[in-house]
Amino acid sequence: PLKCGVASARFNACASCLDAVLSTGKVDFWWNWDTQTKVDYTALSPANQAKANETFVPMIWGQVLPDGDWDFLSKGTHIMGFNEPDQYGPSCDGDWNPPAYGCSAGEWRAATSSGWAPLFDPSA
Repeated sequence: PLKCGVASARFNACASCLDAVLSTGKVDFWWNWDTQTKVDYTALSPANQAKANETFVPMIWGQVLPDGDWDFLSKGTHIMGFNEPDQYGPSCDGDWNPPAYGCSAGEWRAATSSGWAPLFDPSA
């Protein structure tokens, strides 16, 4: 069956936003590009406090392994490991000045599997 997920790096600063999303009853999972939820659960409705924890999918993202506790591996059934595995290269944010990571000024490109280059580099 088709699953619906939502992501935001802002849920930690806007727990009421996550509460609103979960209250729709239409979201099967959510993530924040981190291994921990980092949400103030007291700002969630009682009905969504457990749901937020149960539907969170941790993600290992970037060029280094996560710091600290690896307990997130025992808390769910899934983990996200990388972005856009069919592409290779860094993200480009057209607003960067000066451009970085080999990106051109004004270029926009999604973050890809380059963070895990040794594991997912298709040229290797």
